[in-house]
Amino acid sequence: MTSIFVTGTDTEIGKTVASAVMARALREAGREVGYWKPVASGLDETGHDGKDSAVVSRLAGVEAAEGLWEMELPLSPHLAARLEGVMLEPVRILDRWATLRGDRPECSWVVEGVGGLHVPLTDDELLVDWIPRLEIPVVLVARAGLGTINHTLLSVESLRRRDIEPKGVLFVGPPNEENERAVARFGDVEILGRLPWLEPLTPEAVETAAKSPDLLGFRIACC
Repeated sequence: MTSIFVTGTDTEIGKTVASAVMARALREAGREVGYWKPVASGLDETGHDGKDSAVVSRLAGVEAAEGLWEMELPLSPHLAARLEGVMLEPVRILDRWATLRGDRPECSWVVEGVGGLHVPLTDDELLVDWIPRLEIPVVLVARAGLGTINHTLLSVESLRRRDIEPKGVLFVGPPNEENERAVARFGDVEILGRLPWLEPLTPEAVETAAKSPDLLGFRIACC
């Protein structure tokens, strides 16, 4: 069954809510769906009622697997781990991933990264260095507004330098058709759709977004 890795062009761009909407879309397509965020930081400033795993589980109505490292400080994972006395060992991500797939072989997983692609997991390794080892398609979440062309094209380029062909880009925020056209043209990448900021953020709003025509590209590509 199809699983996806959700990464972003930056932090605080709506990646977790987008993950919830994508999980709901997969569920609407008749899939058994699970959510997993192996590494998280900044839990004391999430702006949500709890951890991202609990938020996605509540909003999308899917089961969330327990993360490996969940740190309080709103810092990059390598620094948050160092200051909180946590031993962050990325090799455990692969071990846990193999277990999740083995325990639920029929499940489509939405695996969410932390921050952007070049966030350090340790003093020696970036998040993007680990994405290929999961061997699942990548969806890149980007903000819709000013600055997104540069950030998104650089992120696409970074993925391709590691022989990762992104499944496509999902924009979050008020529609900006020119930005979408520019990213599609210069990046030669598929636009999977766009999501508005969901206010209020409720399971009903997530369900509506998952069924919206604006997410048709994602449903065709991934569902």
